[in-house]
Amino acid sequence: MRDPVCCIEGCKRPIHVKKYGFCRAHYLRYWRYGSPFLGATFVGDPKKFIDTVAVTYRDDDCLIWPFGTNTYGYAMKGGVYVSRYVCEKTNGPSPDKNYDCAHSCGKGHLGCVNPKHLSWKTRADNLADTVIHGTHRRGERSNLSKLTEAEVFEIKYSTANQRQTAAQYGIDQSTVSDIRRGKSWAWL
Repeated sequence: MRDPVCCIEGCKRPIHVKKYGFCRAHYLRYWRYGSPFLGATFVGDPKKFIDTVAVTYRDDDCLIWPFGTNTYGYAMKGGVYVSRYVCEKTNGPSPDKNYDCAHSCGKGHLGCVNPKHLSWKTRADNLADTVIHGTHRRGERSNLSKLTEAEVFEIKYSTANQRQTAAQYGIDQSTVSDIRRGKSWAWL
């Protein structure tokens, strides 16, 4: 007996999600776009888009990559960041392997590949830009944060000992110490 195949006509790949009868590719399209038929592209389309649209784009508005993004929203093609590839095509190679492709618009996480918005910057400069653009992932915006800014202020200026404060907020005593010494949450 043959393994069951995807329920989409013409697709011969094995079923990945039995509930829907879809292969992995059609299920991912269904999950991302609400339909197993949306989001599909021909193999040459992303490369053609880069060469004919992205590299020659001269408008000031963001140019959003139409072929999907990674988990963090950055445009990807074959494991390569498209913005980095476009930056190399328009600004030359990176001055050093430690340089990032920075977005002056602050919308790299939305898939912007406008060559006018791309430049080479050090990691420190690129991270400083995230604060300016409001796209930083520190403090409350971090997925790992257990504290709000208001709670950090209370901890910072509390006169209670560190162990009691840590127990009150459900955090480690070393976290209280780091906050009070300005080692973490130093911008507050």
